[in-house]
Amino acid sequence: MSWIETVADCPRPGFKAQLREKHAWYEIKNAASEEAELLLFDEIGGWYGIYADEFMQDLKAVTASRLTVRINSPGGSVFEGIAVANALRAHPAEVTTRVEGLAASIASVIALAGDRLVMMPQATLMIHEASGACLGNAADMAKMAEVLDLLSDNIADAYADKAGGTRKQWREAMRKESWYTADEAVAAGLADEVLRDAKPAEGVTDRAWDLSVFMYSGRADAPAPVITPAAEPVQAHEAPTHHPFDAEAFRAAVRGAFT
Repeated sequence: MSWIETVADCPRPGFKAQLREKHAWYEIKNAASEEAELLLFDEIGGWYGIYADEFMQDLKAVTASRLTVRINSPGGSVFEGIAVANALRAHPAEVTTRVEGLAASIASVIALAGDRLVMMPQATLMIHEASGACLGNAADMAKMAEVLDLLSDNIADAYADKAGGTRKQWREAMRKESWYTADEAVAAGLADEVLRDAKPAEGVTDRAWDLSVFMYSGRADAPAPVITPAAEPVQAHEAPTHHPFDAEAFRAAVRGAFT
C-alpha cells in the first residue's frame, strides 16, 4: 500500500494496515566494487520502513562507478520517494533502474531517476494521482485538495520530462490509474528497454502487499493504457493553476496522505 507520509505517524482509518516491525525497505550490495546493486523491494519509507535520510547516508557509501537499482515496490511516501529519486540523480555513478516486478505510485518516479530505465519481462509500472486524508473544516479540505493537485502536477512533470507530452496528458493518465506492461512502458517512453535475458534479483518478490487502495489490483484487471508515442517531443509544462503553497495551513490541515 502506498501513501504520502506527512505530519503524523498515525494509523490510517478505513484501510488495511500491514503492521509489522520497522525494517529496511532497501539493500545495498557491493558498495565498494565497480558494480553495485541497490534493491528497493518494499514500501518506500514512512511507517513501514526506514526514512530517506538513513537511505541517503547508506547511498553515500557507494563508490562503484555503476549502480543498478532493482525495483519491486508498490510505492510509499511521496516526499521520501522524491528524496530517494533526487539522491540517485545526484550520485556520481552511472545509474540503471530496473523494474523486477512492480514499480507503482512513487516507486515509478524513483524508476525514472536513473540514466536508463529497463523493464524485466512481465514487469509492471503503474502511475496514479496523489490521494490522502484530511481532518478539519471546509477550508482545510479545500487546502488539502490544492496540496494534492500540487503533488500530482509535480509527479506528472517527472513523467513528461522522461517520455514527452504535457503535464495535462500525464495527469489524465494518472487519473485513470494506468498500469503498463514492460512493452507498454517502453512504447509510452517511460522505459528504455525490456531485458529479455536477465536473471531476476533474489529476495525481491517475497513481500505480500495490500493493493486494495488502488483502483485495480494489477495490470490484468486494468484497462489498456493510452500510450503517447515515445518520439513525441517534450512540450512546455502548463502553468500551475493552484495558489502558492501555504505550508502553515498545510501542516494544520493534513494528518496523512497517500499516493
